[in-house]
Amino acid sequence: MKDETINEPLYKYIQDEINKAEKKSDKFRAFFYTSRVIQILLASAVTIMAGISEKGEKNEWLLYLGAAITIIAGLETLFQFELKSSTYKLILYELREIRTEIIHLLLKKDRLDASDLDNFFQKYRSIKGSARQMILKERQFRNPGSASTTT
Repeated sequence: MKDETINEPLYKYIQDEINKAEKKSDKFRAFFYTSRVIQILLASAVTIMAGISEKGEKNEWLLYLGAAITIIAGLETLFQFELKSSTYKLILYELREIRTEIIHLLLKKDRLDASDLDNFFQKYRSIKGSARQMILKERQFRNPGSASTTT
């Protein structure tokens, strides 16, 4: 529901935040699916090579492919691409709700007044605070011994 004709600064700021979150979510989703496809292809190659190799023949490529699968799976687990994509999708949902409310108010009146801006700012801070908490939980999940709660 992006509207290029709206000149309200708050609307433009929220739209910029939405664009950034969309790019990050898309990037992490692409990383996730790329790593999964590579794992599937490498695992298939191991199976095929094991099936066509001569009995008793050493096939070092099987070891290399198995190691590559392990590395990719480990990186995917470490960086949690799918979880990060989901986090940004949730943020996107909340930001789009604010954008919709701004558009609704602008349809009713020409400009947002100070109380509208304060209301939207509080909602925006709440979204950012929730996102921060999700990120901190993710960090604690990855580093259970870490007591740090700063970003």
